[in-house]
Amino acid sequence: MDATGGSMKLDEFKVVMAQIKAYLPHAKVSKETKNAYWLKFKDMDGIKFANAVNKCIDQSDFFPTVHSILNNMTAEISIGEVISELRWIMRLYPGQTFSASTDIHPITRQVLNEIGGKMSLGQLTEDKLQYKVKNIYKYAIVGIGEDKPAQIGNRENRPMQLGEAIEFFKKL
Repeated sequence: MDATGGSMKLDEFKVVMAQIKAYLPHAKVSKETKNAYWLKFKDMDGIKFANAVNKCIDQSDFFPTVHSILNNMTAEISIGEVISELRWIMRLYPGQTFSASTDIHPITRQVLNEIGGKMSLGQLTEDKLQYKVKNIYKYAIVGIGEDKPAQIGNRENRPMQLGEAIEFFKKL
């Protein structure tokens, strides 16, 4: 799996799909379903995806749904816990520091970076904090931004044409 926390590789995805088939032999997975799952999860961290799917396998005898995988990916820290950690940072005295690597959760660190750091965080009202965290949280957890349209990409990082995408996924 990709230890850098970046996008999942196709081979990693295939390993997870093979694990599902091994643990749930009665689950019939069509090529279309595999393609749809790849499109949904390809930009996510491979390790988080694999762990979430393994939790799904432990919790149910049925093929994991997108909803259950996403729930298991977000289960490591709730949005309320992220807001709580951010409020703790806001209460720090001017000049008082904290260690982003040891004092706060990595997801909180990603949200804080997206907000613009401690200085920008201190300028937010409670309503704006709630709003910003809700918008950033999903992206920080699974790598999908609500305001960023999904793109089918290839290695040259250019969008594929529909025909190219269909041919690509036929090979999966």
